[in-house]
Amino acid sequence: MNATADTGVPDEDGDAGEERRMRRWPIVVLGAALLALAAGAVLWGVNERSDTDEARSQLGRQRDAVLAATGFVEALMSYDHDDLDAQQAAVERFASDQFRADFTDAFTSEVRDQIVEEQATSVVTVEDVWLTVEDGDGEEVSAIVHALSTVSSDGGATADLESYLRVRLVRLDGRWLVDDLTSLGSRDLSAPLAPPDSTAEDRSDG
Repeated sequence: MNATADTGVPDEDGDAGEERRMRRWPIVVLGAALLALAAGAVLWGVNERSDTDEARSQLGRQRDAVLAATGFVEALMSYDHDDLDAQQAAVERFASDQFRADFTDAFTSEVRDQIVEEQATSVVTVEDVWLTVEDGDGEEVSAIVHALSTVSSDGGATADLESYLRVRLVRLDGRWLVDDLTSLGSRDLSAPLAPPDSTAEDRSDG
């Protein structure tokens, strides 16, 4: 009968393997930590790029809204009595279905005859546009448009007008379209100054 005595002496191969495992453990832990850090950095970079892309997209949409408001006001306030159909078509390209119907009705019944009668022509320059986002998703905006226009007639009369308009735009099928228009006021810059009060002069002479 053969027996193997337990001498209590450590097995050299077993101790060496255990020692190697102990040395590898910090390396494994460090490698896992670095991997987690790298994954976090990649995720942060993806989120950062996503936020940047969204901000860039919003700025692009707002820039397009400003261009649409500018183009609309230029089309609305620039006209030639000899070709009013072209002016109406230019306006309608910027309009939603509802605003197109409202504008066509108002232009046909109220404005066209007066322009033709006066044989009027108008040239407009948009000076400033201030944009306000009306809802959280940025699909509706309002623009305050400051415009200067020169209106003249074949009879020789001219007027330089300053106007402020509020234009509401909605984004439909990737385009900004005008859905509402409000005049905030205008003034004739070419109007002569009021004459001095003659009664006041008379009193001062007396």
